[in-house]
Amino acid sequence: MSVLENKIISIIIMIILIVSGFLLGGYKSLKGLYNDAYAVFFVGEDKDGICIANDLSERAACAANMVTVASKYSYFSQGAAADSLIKLTNAGAALNTQVCENKHGDISKALIANKELDTAMLSVYRELENVELSRSDEKFRQKIYADFNSRNDMISHDPFNSYAEEYNEVLKGFPANIISAVMLVKDLSVAY
Repeated sequence: MSVLENKIISIIIMIILIVSGFLLGGYKSLKGLYNDAYAVFFVGEDKDGICIANDLSERAACAANMVTVASKYSYFSQGAAADSLIKLTNAGAALNTQVCENKHGDISKALIANKELDTAMLSVYRELENVELSRSDEKFRQKIYADFNSRNDMISHDPFNSYAEEYNEVLKGFPANIISAVMLVKDLSVAY
């Protein structure tokens, strides 16, 4: 008797094929939603470059500008002030690596790097209050910090957040929760 003529084996094979089709089809649908959100993060909803990745790269540029201002003053050549400047430089570089140099970066890592940049930028901004800056440097310091924070506000209102929330909501529902558990699908970090 052939294997396919055995009723039990045929039923088992049929169930395996149905379950496999269900998992693969569901995974493909979830991957499509993920890819849509991912694209909005890196190229924008209308694929015009107005996106979180662009805002993050602008924040990294603001950090580099703040480093430039601070580096002009000997106050930042030693001690805690020098450490804060190094942290800002490193945080800006880390964010740049996640966003600018890697257009297929990890969104979660980029958002973590952004939070670290926030902390480092605030530290240098406050350290600069201890320095008698030239009038133009003081204006520039305030403008840089305002631009830096403005980009974070834009990030919190970016359409990516809606896409990420929708995707995460779908992952919580049935049957996506089963598919995501079996196929190791991860959720998306929201940027606010």
